Amino acid sequence: MLISRIIINLPRGLQAAKNTVEFLDIASSYNSEVKIICKNVICEMDIMEIMDLNIEKGKR
Repeated sequence: MLISRIIINLPRGLQAAKNTVEFLDIASSYNSEVKIICKNVICEMDIMEIMDLNIEKGKR
């Protein structure tokens, strides 16, 4: 299992639908299972779940 940390550098983070969709498009292009862990919450690749995390610019 590979675990990577990323920093969100999008102006409105992953709170905006456009940014979240762009992130999902890129993440789904990999032949792997991608999960987001933020604020001790594990999130699958679901647009509403990701937007509910309120991941702001600069967050890891």
